[in-house]
Amino acid sequence: MTTVKEYKGRTVPEGATHYDENGDLFYKETEKGLLYEIPSQSAWLETGNSREYNGNHVKPIPQEPETFVPVVGEECEYSIQKSGSFHRCKIVDIGEVGVYLDTLHLFMNVWAPYEDVEFRPITDRQKVEEWVNSKIDCNMDEAIMLAKLLDLGCLVIPDSDKC
Repeated sequence: MTTVKEYKGRTVPEGATHYDENGDLFYKETEKGLLYEIPSQSAWLETGNSREYNGNHVKPIPQEPETFVPVVGEECEYSIQKSGSFHRCKIVDIGEVGVYLDTLHLFMNVWAPYEDVEFRPITDRQKVEEWVNSKIDCNMDEAIMLAKLLDLGCLVIPDSDKC
């Protein structure tokens, strides 16, 4: 993970790891302790050897979540225009500026530029749900029970289809 680029309306300086809301200062954690940034000089100065320096106001800067990057042949979910609506796809080809994917639900292949598409992996829970649904027809009570078992980690996809 990497540190966010902007925090509390300010650009995060290179190497910053903490922020003091009261003093509006960025800090950089080192082996010697915390260094604070002097924005006008783009320099780091020693503060002491602990976060206690400025009370409990010095907090770690949030990290950006890892971006999921699928590979050719991988099944995953995609969202065009980052709409938040995800659909299953299989990656057909990856280019310099975009990706070619089999939409599966539309039964056609599409090309999408990277800036217009967001991917996320298919979770183990989704895989187990799909496997269970493919093996049994169940009523609502059984479906609720299976969902609870999935959440508890009690169900896994077996190595073979033999029960």
